[in-house]
Amino acid sequence: MRITLIIIAAIFVNACSTPSHGPQKKEQKGDESPLLVVPTPDIRSFQKELAGTWKIISMRRQQKADLEMLSDVTLKFDEKDTKFSGKAPCNSIFGTIQLNGYSIRFQNIGSTKMACDKLEQETAFLDLLQTRISAFTVDGDKLYLRDGISNIVFEGEREKVIIN
Repeated sequence: MRITLIIIAAIFVNACSTPSHGPQKKEQKGDESPLLVVPTPDIRSFQKELAGTWKIISMRRQQKADLEMLSDVTLKFDEKDTKFSGKAPCNSIFGTIQLNGYSIRFQNIGSTKMACDKLEQETAFLDLLQTRISAFTVDGDKLYLRDGISNIVFEGEREKVIIN
């Protein structure tokens, strides 16, 4: 009985001391040192979540500023590349995005040069996109573009695809 308990204890100690997760060494041939293999977590593509056309309905220029309603403003993201396009209050816009999880950076923003009565609002919109937006959240058909301390700067709704 005592020998059986010792054998069971030895098996248990051996099983507990063998790592089942985490870095594992893989032996190589020759004089080389062992290769350390670190398992990587599944990295999910957040680009698919963002893909589509979003109607941007509101903007907040500063944290405690009044909510400013927008009309005819869109952002369109493709799930296969890092480009975006859309419509600002006056002009068509385009540029690139850099994604890392839910972090987002709008870069290289360009636009057409049409004048209209909402040009000041458009200038603020483009400046906020490029300088303040650092994260996004998708909640169903809602898009929230946030600043560095998670304040919602822009709120959008996914445009519905109408099939005839």
